[in-house]
Amino acid sequence: MAVTLTGTGGLFTRLGKLFGLAKTIRQHQQAIAPTAATSTSGVRTIYSVFASTTGTLPMATDLVQSVTNEDMIAAGSNGNLTMIMAAAEKTLIEMVDADTKLPAKTVPDAMRELAFQMNRDSNYVAVSTFTLGSPSYNAANVGDAVVVVSLEAPKIIKDNVVFTTKITDQPYIRAETLTFSCIDDTKNIGVKSGSEVWHVTGDRSYGNIDRRWRAGSGTMMQVTATNGDQDSGSRPGLNLLTNSDFEVFESNLPVNWELVTGTAGTHFNSDTVTKFRGARSLKITGDGSTLAQIRQRFNTATGTYGRLKGDTLYLISFWAINDGTTPAAGVVRVSVQDGAGSVLGSNMSAVATFTSGFSGWTHVKFAVISPVNIPDTAYLVIEQTTAITNGRSVYIDEVTITEMTRLAAGGPGVAIVAGDTDSRRGDLATVAISNNAVGEMNLELDRFFGLYESGIFLPSSTGTNVTVADSLIS
Repeated sequence: MAVTLTGTGGLFTRLGKLFGLAKTIRQHQQAIAPTAATSTSGVRTIYSVFASTTGTLPMATDLVQSVTNEDMIAAGSNGNLTMIMAAAEKTLIEMVDADTKLPAKTVPDAMRELAFQMNRDSNYVAVSTFTLGSPSYNAANVGDAVVVVSLEAPKIIKDNVVFTTKITDQPYIRAETLTFSCIDDTKNIGVKSGSEVWHVTGDRSYGNIDRRWRAGSGTMMQVTATNGDQDSGSRPGLNLLTNSDFEVFESNLPVNWELVTGTAGTHFNSDTVTKFRGARSLKITGDGSTLAQIRQRFNTATGTYGRLKGDTLYLISFWAINDGTTPAAGVVRVSVQDGAGSVLGSNMSAVATFTSGFSGWTHVKFAVISPVNIPDTAYLVIEQTTAITNGRSVYIDEVTITEMTRLAAGGPGVAIVAGDTDSRRGDLATVAISNNAVGEMNLELDRFFGLYESGIFLPSSTGTNVTVADSLIS
């Protein structure tokens, strides 16, 4: 069975009329109470012109206050918008439940079933995408931690159904500037070096029926910096690996790591001179042919107790440098692999190509959604995928894999990676997110059903693949 989506009596045909009615009311609100700071229309501006051309009025202050309270006048229509929203929720729930009995007659359950059916039947709304700016760091910062933000969307629609076509960005991201401020450092007992606490804030938010919505997220959240000294992390922001700062070696191999290819003492060594954080790094020496490899198994005592989760946003991160001479060849990959040596999801990896750059310590990172199903046997693998030039060495330090912190179920993921100088309270960074393309149907679904908060979204596409047109909103 399937819910009728468009045409006479279709779900989106009906919702489109309700969305269109609400849009008309909001346009009226905008006319009397514009949100633009430089607007030359609206109650306040028109009345100021009236007052200036008719002379001084008795009790002018009291009169101006009552006539020009734009927010109060605009809010007079909010009761109607609330009723329209209730009608939209009832329409969604009842139409979906009439087709397929829901576990509970709620908006989230109805949206999940709708998403499942649309994916199954290749129905799409217009896609929404965003532009993610590069982090900007305050020149006065003491530390050099790295801020990473990802807009990657997960793959699961319901509990066990994967999108046929992966959506790149979460469709309900807020266009705003995220501010990262270090609020707790090693000056405070209990805060370890490289694990400083940061406060993440977004721009001011407004309620879904407010004429100023969609504005900022209103995010206020704390995030702990990630570093290789954290072992077997069990929550977002902490490193899942063990001894991935390479501080402990035995027989020329880092403890908790298994040699797969190559020779300890020849291809792999401890180095106490060239290091990023701590006292040691992992030195990898090439012979021009051997694709040397070590690995650490997840969820084991001999590897790391850290466990991977399915359909989760992770950051793979490490720091790398050459030995002072750029090698003619050499690529090192840090990846998550199954027992057969296949990279999970084909893309859970971060790669350093040493034939250019890396004369100084360079941060290599990749944010990626893990596969829905994680195999029982999984490893973090460090390997040469192109053999390093004979006699040349490279150095790897602070290898981490961490679950990124979602600012909301439908929001971006963030992580902060410690640099070689600890952050101090007051260090600041910002990241701007701007709209690229926002499908109007996606916009109104978020407004009416709170999808940014729930993290549920519908299959989206572009161009001729869109079957639920924005033009239904009328």
